[in-house]
Amino acid sequence: MQTISMGSRKFTLLIDALINLILGVFLLLYSENLAALLGVPIVENYFYPNILGGIFIGIALALYFETQKKTSKPTTGLGLIGLGLAWKWELIGGIIALVAFTVIGAMEPTLFVIPLVYFYPGTAILFIVLWAKNRKHQRESKLNRNLNK
Repeated sequence: MQTISMGSRKFTLLIDALINLILGVFLLLYSENLAALLGVPIVENYFYPNILGGIFIGIALALYFETQKKTSKPTTGLGLIGLGLAWKWELIGGIIALVAFTVIGAMEPTLFVIPLVYFYPGTAILFIVLWAKNRKHQRESKLNRNLNK
């Protein structure tokens, strides 16, 4: 059985993170001019290339965090699952991201040395606040429709 050294594993993860980051930036900056320059299909709606770019950048961050860990347990990227869900379901995704952050913090307290890791709970809290504001707005508009009848 062949074993992979930690140095080559980190190097491979960093290369993968760099490729994902480059792809993510290109997709976030997607425009007709860039598509023509790269020779890729031109789309009418930039929503899907932009979302995919954000996902690639999130994956790049998760891979980078994996290279900074002292252990080989794959835990750091778990918070991204909740944040990914929060794009569709703000409350559920936000709660999952906060729970994942708490669990990861309990498993690996040394992770809190990396300042970027605090974006997980910050973003999760923002998604929960967004859910609360949307819910309040929906209630007010429903009340206004009922009053106008």
